[in-house]
Amino acid sequence: MPGPLIAGIVGSVASGAMQSNAAKKAAGAQTKAANAQIAETRRQFDLVQSLLKPYVTAGTGALQGQLDLMGIGGGGGTAPSIQTIAGTAGTPGTRTFGGEHGMFGGGGITTTGGTPGTPASYMVNGQPFATLQEAQAFADANKTGGVSAADAQKAAIAGLANGEQFQALAKQGEYGIMANAAATGGLRGGDTQGALAQYRPAMLQGLIDRQLANLGGIAANGQNAAGMTGTAAQNAGQQVNQSLGNIGQAQAGSALASGQAWNNVGSGILQTLGGLAQPTTAGQGAWQKWQF
Repeated sequence: MPGPLIAGIVGSVASGAMQSNAAKKAAGAQTKAANAQIAETRRQFDLVQSLLKPYVTAGTGALQGQLDLMGIGGGGGTAPSIQTIAGTAGTPGTRTFGGEHGMFGGGGITTTGGTPGTPASYMVNGQPFATLQEAQAFADANKTGGVSAADAQKAAIAGLANGEQFQALAKQGEYGIMANAAATGGLRGGDTQGALAQYRPAMLQGLIDRQLANLGGIAANGQNAAGMTGTAAQNAGQQVNQSLGNIGQAQAGSALASGQAWNNVGSGILQTLGGLAQPTTAGQGAWQKWQF
């Protein structure tokens, strides 16, 4: 009787298809949720980075100002541009279940075809680099138009000496010295001239010291902001890696569940065939064979 056999086979195939489809839908839902987590994690990091960026930028400038005033700065210049050469995307292979034993066999999952992609590369002054870090290091080492540490120190000190703050304080201080000398009758005395000669250098040194202290405070704030940005980046990276791992597990679970579902189809058909085969006579060893 072919009717029960066909019904059993159709039922097994339908059950396997439903189980396989359910596994794929579940994996799709997990993948969608993980991608949403990744997007939100990156959005939060971008927000933190934007909030801390002004402090990092100010701290970086303050540190450079300290180095220039101390005579160990300089640098600057313009780095050559980095040209990005886009890579190519690979093509995925095809997956089949059952391997060489067919749909209902136990061959597992077989992947065929597909081509690997090529990663992006970078070019600086005609020289290729495999990573952006290598390209950036080369560009930084080949800057043009920079200044020496000595020139940077001279410019930093001249900037303070010619600044409005120093000029205003110097005039007020010199006026006070001369007014005191005039009141005591020593306006043209040697002590007054010596005091005037020493006043500006001493005041400039004090202003340099105060500037270094002020820049140090700003640089420390920038260092703290940079550390907070680094911590946020590390946390974001860990969360993104976890989400990517969840996607991989979901897809792997889907593939295994789909393969198991179709293997169950084969088992179900075999059980159907076995159930339809009955002995011809009770207690005898001969089996009736159905003809199709």
